Formats: sequence, C-alpha cells, structure tokens
Amino acid sequence: KNKQSRAVAVNSGVPQGSVLGPLLFLLYINDLPNRVTVPIRLFADDCVVYSRIETEHDQVNLNNNLQRIKDWCEEWQMSLNTEKTVFMTITRKKAPLDYNYQIGNAFLKRVQNYKYLGLWFTPDLRWNTHIDNVCSRATKALYSLRRNLYTAPSDIKCLAYKTLVRPIIEYSKIVWDPYTKTNCNKITKIQRLGARFIFNKYSRHHSPTELCKKAGLDSPELRTRIERLKFLFQLIHNHFKLNYSDYFQVNTQEHSRHRHNMYIPPLVPRNDCFKFSYFPRAIEDWNMLPESIIGCSSLTSFEQNLKRLFSE
Repeated sequence: KNKQSRAVAVNSGVPQGSVLGPLLFLLYINDLPNRVTVPIRLFADDCVVYSRIETEHDQVNLNNNLQRIKDWCEEWQMSLNTEKTVFMTITRKKAPLDYNYQIGNAFLKRVQNYKYLGLWFTPDLRWNTHIDNVCSRATKALYSLRRNLYTAPSDIKCLAYKTLVRPIIEYSKIVWDPYTKTNCNKITKIQRLGARFIFNKYSRHHSPTELCKKAGLDSPELRTRIERLKFLFQLIHNHFKLNYSDYFQVNTQEHSRHRHNMYIPPLVPRNDCFKFSYFPRAIEDWNMLPESIIGCSSLTSFEQNLKRLFSE
C-alpha cells in the first residue's frame, strides 16, 4: 500500500492466460480496417488482406495498402513481423501477373501453401495438401490411442476415437469436403482404422464396414452432408451474423409439387473448384429435402429429422 514499483519494459505481447488481455487487444486493433481500401479480415492476432488483381494498378493499390498497415502499426507502437508476413497468388492462369510485394524495405515471400485458421490453402484452391495433413495428424492420434488403450474396453475406445480422432478429420469439413475418390478414400480409411481399433480386429477377415456399423459410426460422407444442411438451415434462419442474400436467393414465391416453399435456385459453376465447394453442394441437397423437414422450427428437430430421413 502507498508503494510504487519501478518501471519495467514490457517486450512481450498478450500475457498467456490473461482474461482481459485478448479483449483489450481486439479493442486496440479494431480501427485497423478503416485504414485500408481493400478487404481485410481479422481474427485474434491474425490479419489477412486480399484483393482481386486484374491490372498492374490493382497490384500497386494492394501494395500501398500494405504500407498503410505498416504506418498504422508504427503509429500505435506495434511491431509487424515481416518475416512471418507472406503472400499467395490464387489463380488458375498459366501466366499470372507477377509482382514483388513489400512492406517498407522488406520484400514479402511468396508461398505455395498457407495455413489459416486451421486450414491449408494452395494457389489452385484444391484441398489435397490440407487433406494429407489432416489424415497424417489423425493417423498419429489413432496410433497413440492404440498404444495407450490397447487393453481398454470397446466403449472406452469408441469414446476416445470420437473425442480425439474424429474431430481432427471433421474440423471445418463442410469447407474442404473431398469430392475426388482418392481423397474420399483417405478420410474413409481413418474411420475404418478407428473401427478396427475399437474392437481390436485387425485381420483382413473382419469387415471394417460391419465394424463401423457395430460401433455406430456413420459414414464421413453422411455426417458431412448433415453438417452442410445444418449450417445452411442456420444461415437461412439468421442464426449467424451473415446475410444469406449475399450468397444466394430463396425463392419463396415459386411453390410447386416438386419445389418446396424455401427453394433455392441452383448456382451455376464453371469449374470443379466451385462446383464441389460448399454452397453448390449444400443448395442441391437442400432443394431435395421434403417440405416437412424444411419447415422445422428448431435446429434440433431439423437435425433429428435429417438423421431419420437418411437412415431410411
């Protein structure tokens, strides 16, 4: 009491375990988007700036915005780690416009894959790299369970698989849901190994399909299909702070024997990258649902009816 400690320089960022620290940090950087003229996304201390590049002027404009971010950091006495700042050109063009982006005097490194919020992105927007990474992590987790729960009863093993392995292969899966046979098989293989682990049946004479049924493990494709539709249901019913009209329109006027009153006109993709992305696939599934399910008043009843429908 009535004592004052000596001044100490604080060289670190947000203290680990602090309750108010992350909130104060978000308040501190909240005005950063007002400084730039291109789209910017903030999540905790991650910042992504992006822009559609069609001309050299677009490239210069994006680089100028990087400088604005640097100026903002200097103004508010924040350090920007240029060694961790990279850029990626997302395109299918054989000869895209090239540009050496820089912040101050530091040129940014071009990367061919980048992990953002747990997902691995590549310039062609395919998910091969991400799926390989997911399967590798899930396999390591599964073999760790095999070593530590070798003698455990099946119900404990099943719980461990659902808790520690399956979340790895289902994190944000509606975004990167595989559509090629090769990638689908990679995900299915993880679950088959999980079923063998649960019952300790590794002989080729034991059918992994039957073991999955015995363990009550629905197929990865079915689980993802349900999650896709649940997300769309929540989006349409304003459970998120997102406006669905930015992505699609709901045609409530055109009601016929073959179309329910929440019919969504299909999107017309021009390539497989878009065709097998979230919205085209989710909308196709949504339009095939019976009106009795579309009219569910809650997410819980919607999910229950979906499971009942797909189990028939």
